[in-house]
Amino acid sequence: MKRMFAQTAALVVALSGLALAHGAGEHVKCTVTAVTAASITVQTADKETKTLSFDSDTKFIKSGKPAKAADLKVGDRVVVDIHEIGDMLHATVVRFGVTTQAAPPHSH
Repeated sequence: MKRMFAQTAALVVALSGLALAHGAGEHVKCTVTAVTAASITVQTADKETKTLSFDSDTKFIKSGKPAKAADLKVGDRVVVDIHEIGDMLHATVVRFGVTTQAAPPHSH
């Protein structure tokens, strides 16, 4: 039951599509609609489409582990840290995938 609740909560958060202020950039939850060698296109829950550039400094993290842009697939739900560079949106960190293991309990 707890696992089902956690999965449901994670899905609700992933689908919310809300952009939250985060430092100098935005922290956006969305779904991948296209991937190229230098950009990803995403759609928020409110159907807003954004194309985000990325470069060799962009970090891709899948299920908590380092990944590559090539690991992204259309339909993946992502959380992206975005900074504006001029009139372009640039992804600095792209997180995707789910963690299937629960965190170990803390011992005091």
